[in-house]
Parts: sequence; C-alpha cells; structure tokens
Amino acid sequence: RGLGDVYKRQVSTQSTGARFATGYREKQLVYFRTIIEKCVQSSSISGIDALNVAEEIPGGFTKKEAGETLTQLVDDHWLHRSDDGEISFGVRSSLELGAYIEERFEEVPMCTVCQSAALRSVHCPTRQCSGRTHLRCARAWFSTKDESLCPMGCNATWTMTTLGGKLSREIDAARRERQRAQANNVHVVE
Repeated sequence: RGLGDVYKRQVSTQSTGARFATGYREKQLVYFRTIIEKCVQSSSISGIDALNVAEEIPGGFTKKEAGETLTQLVDDHWLHRSDDGEISFGVRSSLELGAYIEERFEEVPMCTVCQSAALRSVHCPTRQCSGRTHLRCARAWFSTKDESLCPMGCNATWTMTTLGGKLSREIDAARRERQRAQANNVHVVE
C-alpha cells in the first residue's frame, strides 16, 4: 500500500477509559517516538538514520533491536518504508496519531491545499518554499490546472520526480480529459 491510497477508519466517540494496547516494549515505544519526532521535522528519514536513532535511546538499544523494531513498525503500518529505503509516517500513524502529533509538536507541516496535517506528503522542490500537499490534494489541485506549479505561489514546477510517476500520469490523464471536455463543449446561447 502506498502513498495516495484511500483508507477508512472507525472511531469511537465514547470515552470508555480504554487505553491504547500495544505489543511493543517500553524501549521500542521510545524508539518509535524518536522516529516520529524526526519525521515531523523532515517528513522522512533514511533507513540508516532510523537505525542510528538506536544510539539516542536511554538505557541502550542495539542497532539489531532497532532494525527488528523498524521492520515490525513497518509491518504494522505505523511506519512506511519507500522503495528507496526512506522511512516516513505509515497510514496507521496518520490515522491514529494525527491529533496527538498536531497537539504535541508546534511545527507540524500543513497541507497547502486542505490545511490539515501533512504527515505523508509531497513537497515543493524549492527548498525555500514551504509548499506541501497530501497526494490526494495534489491530485485534486493539479488536475484542474494547466501546469503543475506550486500551490504556495512560488511558481516552481512540481515534476514527475516531485509527485511520483503514478500520480503524475493520473494528473496528466485528468488534464487531457478536461481539455477534451472543454474542446467538445457546446455552448447554448439563449
């Protein structure tokens, strides 16, 4: 499952006093929390950097333990590992920890289009620009535009590399369809 897939969740609206149950040990949770902090700062970290986080865990946490925990967190969808080894928020973190992350961290990146937390997102290729969007928002935004210019207004072009090949092809197809519909549109004058 990748970035841009649609997920549904069920949320309890009643406070039952139930606590979050987990099969993770305390040091694994500290490791996970540290990874979250690093991902909030830069949206993703390299797999090597994720393993090196083990050195920051009080009381000792080996790189072997970090690797095993990282694999478990990815398997449980708390974290996502891209094809090139980058570690970012998994769908489960986005769904279940979004409110906690927004409350806990002052500078959570926000989606330029929908203004909600952009924990899993694509960002403007211009380093000075803070433009960032969810893939679903990028799809909706760029599909209605003739060019893939940054929604923040810096005029940087968001390329296939920025958006990813699949999304870029979807946007191009939606643009062609829109142009076809405009070309075939018959205006009735009353």
